[in-house]
Order: sequence, then C-alpha cells, then structure tokens
Amino acid sequence: GVTANASGLEGTLDLRVLDRQGLCLGTKRLGILTVAGTDREELGASYPNPANPSLTIPFVLTETAEVSLVVYDLLGREIRRLFQGSKPAGRREILWDGRDRSSRVVPSGTYLIHLEITDSRGARAFTRKALIQK
Repeated sequence: GVTANASGLEGTLDLRVLDRQGLCLGTKRLGILTVAGTDREELGASYPNPANPSLTIPFVLTETAEVSLVVYDLLGREIRRLFQGSKPAGRREILWDGRDRSSRVVPSGTYLIHLEITDSRGARAFTRKALIQK
C-alpha cells in the first residue's frame, strides 16, 4: 500500500491490466515515492543543536545520487566520514553519535557537516555548522 506523511507518499501500488470483458491479463507492481515540496537538494539543520551526545543530520535528494557526508572540525580536519555511497531520492537522515573515526567521543565545540551530492546534473556541496555540547 501507499502511505502519506509530511514528507510525501511512499509505498507500492499493484496495477491490474484488464481486457474489455474485465478479465485480468496481468499485474504490475509499481514503487511510489513522492517528496512534498522538494524541488532541490538541501542539507537541513541538524538536531538537536546543540547536541549531546548524538546529532541527526537531515538532507533531501531530488533523485538517486552518490552521497558523501563528512564531519570536519573548524580547522578543516576530517573527524568522521558518516556515509559514502548511493542514496535514493527523498528526505533522508543520518545519525552522528558524536564520535570520531577512531570511536572516541569528540570534545565540545563547533563542527562542520559537509554534504556532497553527485547525480545526473553534476556535483554540488552543502555545509552547515553543528554544536556538540557536553
């Protein structure tokens, strides 16, 4: 079935192909994904902000894309690569547990959340600040 929520519609729809007498000639299952109000990519505001200890990072893709989501400190050093790979269109969220790539808890401070998207229209990048407060 198809469900509706604030993000749009998502689910499957089963179609039956009928002849003029109403006999079923076959069926087809379609995947449905609509994204309400998203005609462009977006890196949303992370929450909670300030975070302690974890942070949810929302973003929107208008089509399937290669995605890179990385946390940097204010000196530009990579703290942790949260995701690298393909994601389908829609509203997405990735959780950062407040740890670096060696699983150590990061100190309180300001961090940069950097999202890179590559799809059929090329590459784009977005950056937002996030605060970790212990």
